[in-house]
Amino acid sequence: MITDNFKFVDSFDDPSITSETIRLYHRRKSVSEALATFADDMKSKLQRDGVSFTVCTSRDTKKTSGSLGNLHETQDLQVVKLLNQKVREPRTLLFYPTCLFVSTINKGKAYSQSETLMMLDVPSQADVNNRVPIMLWRPPYANSELERNLDHRSPPSRETLLANNWKEVKVEYCRERLVTRAHVSACRGQYTITHVAASTVSHVMDKQVQIRDVMDMQDQIRYLSGVLNENQD
Repeated sequence: MITDNFKFVDSFDDPSITSETIRLYHRRKSVSEALATFADDMKSKLQRDGVSFTVCTSRDTKKTSGSLGNLHETQDLQVVKLLNQKVREPRTLLFYPTCLFVSTINKGKAYSQSETLMMLDVPSQADVNNRVPIMLWRPPYANSELERNLDHRSPPSRETLLANNWKEVKVEYCRERLVTRAHVSACRGQYTITHVAASTVSHVMDKQVQIRDVMDMQDQIRYLSGVLNENQD
């Protein structure tokens, strides 16, 4: 069965693996690296297609653990690495029409943690810089036909989404959530979403998210091939 259905590749640099392919890893470090690569690849693709986008870089802060001092912004690579390992929100978020995200928190009746959300209207860079809440759309159920056929070059209209029972929801900039290691306490300021581009196998299994809900069969094969290759390294 594996011989007939799996395609093995040397790495995720293989041409058959596109920016739309979702990658599964067994380490969060690999997920963070994959999300950064996804953002860079999509920027180039959007620029080629003439599609406008906005970039949101997280505000990472730190202080000495146990101190009464205030958090101050930092570019310390060790702090960034710590936050990449401890929080689900990525260092960089890319906003463009039809971009799919996964929520990282529960938001009452609006949406649940790990639920898929889609962007239609791209916020301005000024709004993002000022941490203004953004509006996303929640599909009526996982793997809806409209969700599977999204194209950033031809996004659906607001009327089409409403007619298909999509719901507009508000996503806010995350509140302060400290993570600590040794003598450092750090916090990442970012919108409470992450890209549907990479995840850990354990997270997918813990949330009982079926792989077929977010990709077609060909993408499943690409995913599993990558996971096997990574485990062999």
